[in-house]
Amino acid sequence: MSKVLNPLMYSMMINAKGFAVTEKCAGCGKCEARCPLNNIHLKSGRPAWGQDCTHCMLVSPAVLQRL
Repeated sequence: MSKVLNPLMYSMMINAKGFAVTEKCAGCGKCEARCPLNNIHLKSGRPAWGQDCTHCMLVSPAVLQRL
């Protein structure tokens, strides 16, 4: 049963929508380097997430907020 439900739930629930970068972000690029899927890229010195986010939470919570 989970072989059927997991991909369905994962595709609907796990994505990069709803993330925002706070003013504490220094644009250092650590999040880009830490992302296991190479899904984070700096744009104008700020992190931007692609479509392959798995919510690994390797990004510092000090610079990330959930909307």
